[in-house]
Amino acid sequence: MVELGAGTGSLSKHLLRSLKDGAEFISIEKNPHLYKMLVAQHPHSYFLLDCAENLPTILRQRSVGKADVIISSLPWASFSSKQQRELTQAIRTSLKPNGTFITYAYVCGAVLPSFSAFRKQLTQSFCNVDRSRIVWNNFPPAFLYQCRQPVPVLTQTAEIKSSHRSKYSC
Repeated sequence: MVELGAGTGSLSKHLLRSLKDGAEFISIEKNPHLYKMLVAQHPHSYFLLDCAENLPTILRQRSVGKADVIISSLPWASFSSKQQRELTQAIRTSLKPNGTFITYAYVCGAVLPSFSAFRKQLTQSFCNVDRSRIVWNNFPPAFLYQCRQPVPVLTQTAEIKSSHRSKYSC
C-alpha cells in the first residue's frame, strides 16, 4: 500500500492498523516538517521525504514492483493541469493492472476549473472511476474517487485523447 501526501498522519495511522501481515506500507510526504513529525509518530513505518511524482523510482528502489493500492491526500485542485498529468502518470505507472487508486476531494475545491481538469484526467487515466456520495458530516464536506484499471502509460509524452473514457479496451 502506498500513501501520497501523508500530511500530519491522520490517515496514516488508520492505514497502518488496517495492513494485513506481510503487507508493505510506503508513505511519501514532501513537507520536511510534516515528514519529521510522521517519523517521530511512527518510527517503525516507512515514510519518505520525497515527491509523489517520483513514486515509480521509489518502488523500483524498494524492489516492490507495483502497488495494489495507492491512496492520495494530495490537494489536486491546487495543481496545474501539467502537475495533475505528471502525478496521474506516476500513479498509473506504479499500479498493478488490477490495482486501485483512491483519493478524496473537498466539495469547496470541486468548483474550481483545475478540479474539472483533474476529473477529466481521472476518466482518461482509468477504465473505471467511481465517486462516492458527499460526506456532509466531514468538515469540510468531502467525497472519494475510487479508480480501477489504470490505462497503460505508453510513453513519457503520450496523451490519451478522449472525451470521457479511455479509447483502450477496458
